[in-house]
Parts: sequence; structure tokens; C-alpha cells
Amino acid sequence: MKTHYICDLQDGQGVASLFLVREKEIRTSSRSGKSWLELDLVDRTGRISAKMWDNFAVIAVTFERDDVVHVRGRVKLFNGQKELTLEQIIPAVERDYELSDFLAHTKYDVETLYAELRAAVAAMLLAMACGVGGCAGGGAASGAYAMASSSGSAPTVAFESIDGPPPQVFDRMVSVLDSESKLRNLSIVSREGSAAYRVRSYLSVQVNHGRATVAWVWDVYERDQQRALRLAGEEPAGKAGRDAWAVADDLVLRKIAQAGLSGLSGMVNGTLPADTPPPAAAPSKDGPAVASTEQALPASGAFSVSALSYTAR
Repeated sequence: MKTHYICDLQDGQGVASLFLVREKEIRTSSRSGKSWLELDLVDRTGRISAKMWDNFAVIAVTFERDDVVHVRGRVKLFNGQKELTLEQIIPAVERDYELSDFLAHTKYDVETLYAELRAAVAAMLLAMACGVGGCAGGGAASGAYAMASSSGSAPTVAFESIDGPPPQVFDRMVSVLDSESKLRNLSIVSREGSAAYRVRSYLSVQVNHGRATVAWVWDVYERDQQRALRLAGEEPAGKAGRDAWAVADDLVLRKIAQAGLSGLSGMVNGTLPADTPPPAAAPSKDGPAVASTEQALPASGAFSVSALSYTAR
């Protein structure tokens, strides 16, 4: 279980906790010829550099980038920055940790943010409706918290969560989803209402050698809470700054929304691409059959859905 978070570490503090390895490299000093193991460790609160100076050669081959490890060491200041001097590194097993401990999250109450956002969107939609068609006095607005009014034939979709981004990115993502959904035969409704499909989505920023990529996952569930589809992709976002989330501008978010909604629309409207493989044979009683297709990596600067899968009934 994770016991220390990066944001709370203090100079001189002893640390024994779990971290995710973002970068791993064995370096050698050109002056002294001495080598050391250098790691970039992260958790949901931040990032810290870590070094192991002794007996690291055997340990270094036991884990890779993006593995979770249990480390023991001490915090010290170097050029004004906190870093860890490591004494021990042990690869962790999945039962030892929760993945959410290593994913960025907002410090604000998500339920409150979501309620405020729904109210703001509802007010905007109501104002637009009044401006276009006029408002009848004395009546309450029906479906006041829907992001888009439900049409008679359009499949309804509710976004149950958008996990990962800070509030400002969360707000813009919802706005982009609202505008892009209107261009497709989909109706986005409140998660509190009835919907044919429910989406749990995840966003994260990954930085590698100073270049940022926004990774996203949409898990689509049917009314019976069975997952029907997973959409996932990565959008190159350019050079990363001190605030990694600054790269998630409107263009990047719109590309993610377009790719996700296109895949979702293709499933609910029965218009998946012709080269998508058909569902697997009828599943046994042991569980559902899953068919998937992996696409080639996109060219530099291009975007594609990196994995598309759906559950066969």
C-alpha cells in the first residue's frame, strides 16, 4: 500500500513507498567514470528524480519503465530541487497497489464541479432555446441538465465520468463533447437520467523526453452495465512545459472528442468501418467473447484510434 506522496516529501525525510517509474537510465560521469541508476518517479501528486549509486546493476534489470516499484531511500535537496537517494528497489505486484495512486487527479470535489457544470450548460442551452424559439412563461424547463436535448430516434449517451484532467481542462472537454455530439446522430444526456449507453472516460498527459502526449480511454457500457466497447488513443501535443496539462488545448481536446464520438457513433448506429472484424463466435458460459483490432501506429503528427474493441453477445 502506498504510504508517501511526492507533494508531501520533505528534505531529509526517510521514504519507503510505491512509485511508478516514468523514466529509467544508467548514466556515467565523464569526469569520474562513476555510473549510477537514475529514475523519474511519479504518483498522482507529482514527479521526483531518484538516484541509486551502489549495487544497482542487478536491480536495474528487474523492472522497466511504467512499472510500479517499492523504493526505500531518503529525500535531499540538489540545486534547490527535491530528489531521492535510493537504497532499495523492489518490483511491486498488482495486488500491492491501486493504479489510481499514480494517475493525476484534481484536488477539487468532482461531484460539485460536475453539478456546477451541468447547471451552467443547462442555462446556456435554455438561453439559446429562448433566443431561437421564444420561451413560454410559467413553465419549468424539461431536462434542464441535459447537455443536448434528446431526439426521438437518436441513441442517448451519458458521460458518467471524465477522470484525470484538472477543472479547467474538464470544463473545456465537456464543452467540446457537447458541440461535437450535435454533428452526429447522438444525444448526450445527463448521467442522472436514462441512457442507452454510458461512458466512463479517462485522460492523462504523458511526457517523454520533453514531448507531451494526451492519452485517452472511453469505456462504453450498455444498460445492463456490460461493457460494449473500449476506445483508446493518443494525441501528440507538442513540447511540454512546467504545467503538463497546458498542452491539452481546444484543438487536442476536439481531436479526442471527434475520434471518440466517431467510434461511439459507429457502434450505436451500426456503421463501424468495413475493415472492423465481425464479433467472435457466440461466447461460452464462461464469459463474453471479445474481438479487437489493433491499428498501425500513426505517422508523426497524425491521430488514430489505437485500439478498438467490442463485446460480442
